[in-house]
Amino acid sequence: MPVRLRLVSLCALLVGALAIGCDENTTSPAPIGVPATMTVTGTWFGNATDSLRPARLTLDLKQNGRDVTGSVTGQTPASLPLYTSGTLTGTVSGSTLRFTIQIPVGSVANAPTCSVTMNGSTTDVTSTGVSATGMSGTYTGTDSCFGDLAGGLFTFAKQ
Repeated sequence: MPVRLRLVSLCALLVGALAIGCDENTTSPAPIGVPATMTVTGTWFGNATDSLRPARLTLDLKQNGRDVTGSVTGQTPASLPLYTSGTLTGTVSGSTLRFTIQIPVGSVANAPTCSVTMNGSTTDVTSTGVSATGMSGTYTGTDSCFGDLAGGLFTFAKQ
């Protein structure tokens, strides 16, 4: 086979291999040092405190890809405890969970006209592989009856 024909054949093979390698449906591993997206599905127990009050919370989370949804129940350990329930929605990117908790009117047992919205994210996550086992972070928000929630801190452990 003449040299020119071999060179053309080799170039055609190389172009074909590159085209296959550039298929937009192929996936590549995460770069070294970049964590895979953690999973947070499960039941979590923990504490949260902010400018208005401390609380004990339970999260029951389900994750589908990056999207996280779930239920939230809680209790404030005050002389007049407030029992709450609501929902959590959020997204996971790497080892960060960003979330919104909504506690609608009628969901605070001892204050049925109140509602609460909290927005937060994790700042520290412990895990086994990509399965999160503990998380802590910060949040802010608004309580329709008592005002702004500032300086919120939370810590949760997966059960």
